[in-house]
Amino acid sequence: MAVISNIHKETMATNNSINIKGPTPLFLATNFNNQTNVTGDLTAYTVQFTTSLYDTTSSFNTGTGIFTAPVAGYYSFQCLFLPFGITTQTDYQGYFQTSSSAFQIASMSELAGFTISEITISGSISCYMNAGDTMEMIFSAGLTPKTISISGMTGYGPAPFFSGNLIMAI
Repeated sequence: MAVISNIHKETMATNNSINIKGPTPLFLATNFNNQTNVTGDLTAYTVQFTTSLYDTTSSFNTGTGIFTAPVAGYYSFQCLFLPFGITTQTDYQGYFQTSSSAFQIASMSELAGFTISEITISGSISCYMNAGDTMEMIFSAGLTPKTISISGMTGYGPAPFFSGNLIMAI
């Protein structure tokens, strides 16, 4: 029992040392409205999550859909969104984009004669970020006019979200 108690105290001390300068960065954002005709012509679109459900350090900008790391460290990010309005053969990709790197989570080149009207894109990533680095969700599609949209919570399919948290400060 004493060993478990000591481990617990050490864990708490570690957590407290992260929180000395303020709360641990943690956010969850969603979007209630559809984002219409945002890509299809190879536009790399930053998926918008305009409603913050919580943001402990005010690091997520609901106007741009971009998270800015307030401290250096390892972060974990998760997302889910639903592009729709795909009417012809389309190449598409979804990815996490930091200030310096891109982490692809979905990519597809549809074969001629095979089309889908919507897809669900979801993924997670852990990565190192310097203080001031940014993270956003990007979706692009090509070979069609700019008619592909992103569903909001008032649309159909699963509720879109973008979330992230500091795993370990450096």
